[in-house]
Amino acid sequence: MPSRPSLERLTLAQQLKAKHPLVPSAEADGEQAPTVAELDVDHVAMLAPSDVKAIRATITKALRPVPLHTSLDPDSLAGIALRLNGHMARLLPIAEARGLDRATRAYLRRRVEHGPPSAHDYPACTQTWLQDNARSCQMLLGLAIADEAAEHQHAWVVR
Repeated sequence: MPSRPSLERLTLAQQLKAKHPLVPSAEADGEQAPTVAELDVDHVAMLAPSDVKAIRATITKALRPVPLHTSLDPDSLAGIALRLNGHMARLLPIAEARGLDRATRAYLRRRVEHGPPSAHDYPACTQTWLQDNARSCQMLLGLAIADEAAEHQHAWVVR
């Protein structure tokens, strides 16, 4: 039985997907691949501070509570959903490279690929989709900008 790669050493498929999410998986072929460190991929550099601010602003808009008896604006919902889906598509390869587990990765990929429901036909469903994906996007952003050195420095305190 092949050994499972550690979370610190990424396979070639994960590294290539970090660069371009449409690259076919080398894991299916059973190839042994170099790690991210060997390819010199800097995932944190892929996100500029302005991008992080834009992502956080979109998340805040998506999580904004809607007062009862207020009609939802389908155009506004569709715009937020489009931006949020784009942010998730951009963050997902970075989070995968940081060790996102397989089940969560598959779930989020399906959510990104299928996109939100029609905001004009189903505004309440779109609002629910926005809130769920905004929380997922928060998690992906946290993984993308996490300071691993600081986490490892303080990891011994927890144990």
